[in-house]
Amino acid sequence: MPQIGNVHRVPNFLNAADVKAVLEYSAKDNVLQQSTSRAIVQADYNTEIADWTKAYTKKVAKEVTDVFGLDVVDTCGTALRNWYPGEKQDPHSDCESIFFDDPETGNTVMTPLNNFSSIFIEYAALTYLNDDYEGGEIYFPDLDLEIKPSPGELIFFPGTQHYVHGVKEVTFGNRYALMTFFTTPKLKYIWKTFVQDRSDMVIVDRDEQQSMNSSG
Repeated sequence: MPQIGNVHRVPNFLNAADVKAVLEYSAKDNVLQQSTSRAIVQADYNTEIADWTKAYTKKVAKEVTDVFGLDVVDTCGTALRNWYPGEKQDPHSDCESIFFDDPETGNTVMTPLNNFSSIFIEYAALTYLNDDYEGGEIYFPDLDLEIKPSPGELIFFPGTQHYVHGVKEVTFGNRYALMTFFTTPKLKYIWKTFVQDRSDMVIVDRDEQQSMNSSG
């Protein structure tokens, strides 16, 4: 399958049995039949599917690492995304937050679509679970590229402004996909340590630390 830019496509990344199992899980637990749009589901409460999801995420990370030659880790696991009829997504890039001056407050703010956590996204990876819907193509306007993925197909690409992408309106049926965002270990450490961790900062005596490291 031809590659365009750094948009990478891996047909049959998930086999038919795995695709069927994920869809059956979502139907059985009613996790994707919520009344609101943008249903995004983490599978942490279900041990069996959670273990499968962790293995899947690790497999995707290896694929991204092998292609780009950069060690990556997921930012927040893998989620199952349901696109309802009438949903679409305007062109955007995953790690580029847009800053603007709020005329009401005079403060500099970021767009709500890509909030602060998005700055840490290096790559996006999506595996599609079905094709029995109409519309819903993922498209990259700057690359003149439009894709209607096949079930089990993995698509991954950088999160920079060079890979602006959107999703065309779903006109019939529901569109299901697994989505994972990846960052580097260093950026994830910064995110967890200095953004998510609300505990007090600890002062380290560097002279004492140096002495301990050099002993023995």
